[in-house]
Amino acid sequence: MTSGLFGSLIASLRKLVESLFYYKPKGEVLFPRCGEDVVEILNQARDNSSQVKVVGGTFPSSSASKEDIILNLQYMDKLLGLDVHQQTVIVEPGMSLSHLCGILETVNLSLDLAGPIPDLSVVDAVAIGLIGSSGSLAKNIISVEVVLPGRLSGRGPELNSWSWTTNPAQMSALVTGLGLVAVVIAVTFKCIPLYRVSEVSYLTSLREILESWSLVHRTSLSQHLIWYPFSELVILTHTSLLNRNVAVSQSFVNRRLSDCSSAIANGVRKINLFLFSSVPLLSSVLARIQFISLWSVAKNRSDHAHTPTSFSSCDTVRGATWLLPLPSLPPLLSSISNWSSAHPSVVSSPLHITTLRGEGAEKSPQHHGRPFLQPNLEEGGPSATVWYDWFLADSSPDPTEVAQFEQMFHSAGGVKCWSGDRIVSPLVLSATFLHYREWCQVKNEIDPDYLLASGYVQGSVWLPLPAKDRTKSNKSSNVKPKKGDLSQSTSRDISHQISRDMSMHSREFSLQSSRDISLAASRDISLAASRDISLQASRCVSPLSDLAAFSQS
Repeated sequence: MTSGLFGSLIASLRKLVESLFYYKPKGEVLFPRCGEDVVEILNQARDNSSQVKVVGGTFPSSSASKEDIILNLQYMDKLLGLDVHQQTVIVEPGMSLSHLCGILETVNLSLDLAGPIPDLSVVDAVAIGLIGSSGSLAKNIISVEVVLPGRLSGRGPELNSWSWTTNPAQMSALVTGLGLVAVVIAVTFKCIPLYRVSEVSYLTSLREILESWSLVHRTSLSQHLIWYPFSELVILTHTSLLNRNVAVSQSFVNRRLSDCSSAIANGVRKINLFLFSSVPLLSSVLARIQFISLWSVAKNRSDHAHTPTSFSSCDTVRGATWLLPLPSLPPLLSSISNWSSAHPSVVSSPLHITTLRGEGAEKSPQHHGRPFLQPNLEEGGPSATVWYDWFLADSSPDPTEVAQFEQMFHSAGGVKCWSGDRIVSPLVLSATFLHYREWCQVKNEIDPDYLLASGYVQGSVWLPLPAKDRTKSNKSSNVKPKKGDLSQSTSRDISHQISRDMSMHSREFSLQSSRDISLAASRDISLAASRDISLQASRCVSPLSDLAAFSQS
């Protein structure tokens, strides 16, 4: 037993050293500097019949292979326009959210985005539909400048402009579209006047929170909870609006102490994941150290004035985030506590719970629709997000434990948000998102040749048309029908396509899922993500009859 434990520690240490000092980039990475560079790259990829994955350089994903062509927009990070009177700002896709908010702060403006969020680039945040305590980033977007992929038998890649007013369907497909619809080269945001918030943090017990939850979540603008299941203590932070006349800014020394404690917490978390995930006793000790460091951060920030957004490391996107109804949170935490006692080796870090303001699926005034693939609660109402990183691919988790744990979230009415290394399939997405068919319709119209692939998830998000049907579609596109006939025929064709593809792939789905899971296990990639397919496939058996009935109708 001692030799096996020592061997696992050596293997984890070797993996940590290789990831830090011997990282090899996967695939061919291209860094455009302007929209014309993007057009040229897409033209060359189309001539070579190659697919392109568009990313912003901040989203952690290990799904790339050596054959991939990755279009990294991180160097397109300029400020293109700022109108203080209209409260709008235009930026390129590679700019980070923290840099953008820093620029807006100098003119007393801010995005309508609050709470602890990862510091992603603009294009990465748009692609996954970033969610904060004040709602999603989508409601801040007015319009975008994009490069359309074009068709093999028609026009090539070209520049275009979309807005929620003129192109509602295209915008709904682009936002939270996982980089599959078009290449974003500029985004126009609607800003709001800058405001300050005050954070009040204190330690309390989980039992007190569960008993008084109906009052706790109404006492402030939003709440943030940090809880380690093996401890009864909970770090509870209340965020409230602050009057500028009585605002007390955080001192320089206090900020440095907060940054130092945050760095210690992140360092302990990484060491725990890489080295001690197979040693429950040491992992528990490091998780407690991380909890203490997070309490130090919250204590130093307490009773001071802050901007509404608190940025964290982009590595947190690798964990799982669930959106669930607020009333179901107390019983869920009780279930997690009981489950953790039975599976102590899995619990490697604290959970982070953030309440969302207002409704869980709000619309902004400039919206004429909602993103098709944006995770939303069916019944709306007050909601919260729960984040954890217990089942990363690096720790080689047990798929059975992953399925049991996530079943508790499904039973609570939760919806899983987009995260790194997630494996998807059209069958799973059609059962998860009500507007998946509309998304497929837009994707088929804009990129029927599947030039753009996703650099954010693994698996197939969309099933392209067969070659013969694509030829018919191209021929029919030369005929200009009436406006009503166009929408009816397009919707009917897409419905037939998806129904036909679902019937073809439903018989192969279980074999494909098993093959993906076994292959992921052999290559030490995300078993947790593989469990998503197997779990969702079992839940999608019943909707198959509904899909068949829909196709007949």
